[in-house]
Amino acid sequence: MFSLSERNLQIMPEDAGLLASLFNRLIHRNDDDAIGIATRRLEFAMEKKRPEDRFIDGVIAAEAIFGSDGNSEVTYRVALRLAFALKVDDAQQRMRVFKFVKRAYAVRSSIVHGNRPSDRDVVDLDGSRVMLSQHMRVAEDLIRAAVREAVLTTEGPFRHEVWDEKILAVTPQLR
Repeated sequence: MFSLSERNLQIMPEDAGLLASLFNRLIHRNDDDAIGIATRRLEFAMEKKRPEDRFIDGVIAAEAIFGSDGNSEVTYRVALRLAFALKVDDAQQRMRVFKFVKRAYAVRSSIVHGNRPSDRDVVDLDGSRVMLSQHMRVAEDLIRAAVREAVLTTEGPFRHEVWDEKILAVTPQLR
């Protein structure tokens, strides 16, 4: 899997097919839809020097794809849909991702409102306390992976309801 570390991009030969698929899907998308907004925010994040700014752009990217379709609980919706999008087979690991994303949202909220994040929210995927920089790195990695899955699995115009349909295994014809 290719990885982004600070400003360095490492692409392994086995990643060429995935990278080509991502590129082909992205060049044919409307830049103003949720996926366009999310990929643009991830691009902005890579340009930022401060980890907090990269983290905030990453959370905005996640919200663009996994959260913006109504007035219900955004944190819950983003966490649930993002955990599902990662296609983790193990239910306990999905729950860890779900809980982590909810905490990442709390950290983001603290940062954008000028407060220090609560120590109880600054955790790793396993729930253990970590440095803020590590928490933000894990969040960014999860968000990038989830956005990548959204790009690769979304056909046609993007609809936020697609996540609920996938989670509940509902086909549009049955509605």
